Amino acid sequence: FFFFGFCYKKMRLSFNISVFVLCTFLFAECVLTQTCYQDLSNLENGSYPKSNLIHDATGKGDYGFFFPFDGYFDPGKWTVCDSRVDADQGPAQYCYISLNNPTNYSLTVGACVPASCSASDLNNSTYQAVIARQLNLPKDFIAGFTADCKAASYDIPWGTWVFVCVYIILISLLIIGTLLEAQIEYNILPFLPLGQKNANDDEYDKLLSINDDVQVKPSAKETKLEDKHPSMIIKLLLSFSFLYNYGRLTAPSPPGSFDSLNGVRVICTMFVVLGHTFYFIWDSVAIMNFQTVAETVQLFRFQIVVAGFYAVDTFFWLSGFLVAYYFLKELKAKGINVKMMVMFYFHRIYRLTPTLLMGLFFFYLITPYWSSGPYWRFYQAFVNSHCSDSWWFTALYIQNFIDPKKLCMGWSWYLADDMQY
Repeated sequence: FFFFGFCYKKMRLSFNISVFVLCTFLFAECVLTQTCYQDLSNLENGSYPKSNLIHDATGKGDYGFFFPFDGYFDPGKWTVCDSRVDADQGPAQYCYISLNNPTNYSLTVGACVPASCSASDLNNSTYQAVIARQLNLPKDFIAGFTADCKAASYDIPWGTWVFVCVYIILISLLIIGTLLEAQIEYNILPFLPLGQKNANDDEYDKLLSINDDVQVKPSAKETKLEDKHPSMIIKLLLSFSFLYNYGRLTAPSPPGSFDSLNGVRVICTMFVVLGHTFYFIWDSVAIMNFQTVAETVQLFRFQIVVAGFYAVDTFFWLSGFLVAYYFLKELKAKGINVKMMVMFYFHRIYRLTPTLLMGLFFFYLITPYWSSGPYWRFYQAFVNSHCSDSWWFTALYIQNFIDPKKLCMGWSWYLADDMQY
């Protein structure tokens, strides 16, 4: 009897505690909701701090002649609303308000909302007509809307930190290699003169001691920088030197090169970048003056921008011409054999793949976390959905065959086509 009485008291105490916690939670929710609605009311009558600023930051839904335009997003003034996030009086937050429309088009505006309001508060269908008026939303939203106040995520994954470390290592190697070359060529440390013995560091003495007969005569074959020192470690570091590699990039082309084609590359690259920049902005709907842009696109002088897509075809011709020319040249000199064919493909892969991988992981793992804005949440979602499972398609140059609608880097399709054909 004593045991059952003890258990009954414990169960009753646990039940009371549970009821108390539940009531506290419900009371807190009611207080939060009541605070939200009070702040919205103050926002409407102008007594909420900086209410004019907050109303001005909300998108007005200026759809122009595109209305109704499926997928239109009026971001409002995100920076104005973001300036109120940490305000001591009248804090605000940025929310995405999507129109509940029974037809086939969707509209979204960015709204500046009091920080006391949650998305569930705004999505209360009983008061949405009132909330739409209080937030100064476009009149279409009075019929109903869906609010989403989730901001962009900046929880950086471990893969991002790994590649940040890789980039730091590469930059460090570049700095060290550049300083080594500067010491060898220009003696930037006068207290360690060239050719003098440094008793404390024999390896450094080897680095600084360069004989006079190393000077290259005008008619002699140029000696590579990394061949000027016997140490393999020093040679490796010198290969990262900015001065050395910049000099090689800007050096005159060897005899037999097609210098004129370099100019064609530059001009076509300008067209491609110009055209794609315009189309990417147009597709993102990040334009307020649609009417002006639509009229400008029809002008004859603007066709050089619109036709930027077609400049990509020039690179197919250039690549095919140069590959065929140098392949036939090699074939004439050495003849065809298995080794030559293997090295032909291997040379192309090892020249392109390291740069492609560095750019691919920079785009996938780093760019989603280095900025912010009303469109940034959409950008993060796009990158994660297109790269998390399919980045290796791009690394293997098969992204145009396997799920081509989910390209991690949309412009990388060209590398796959160029590698295959």
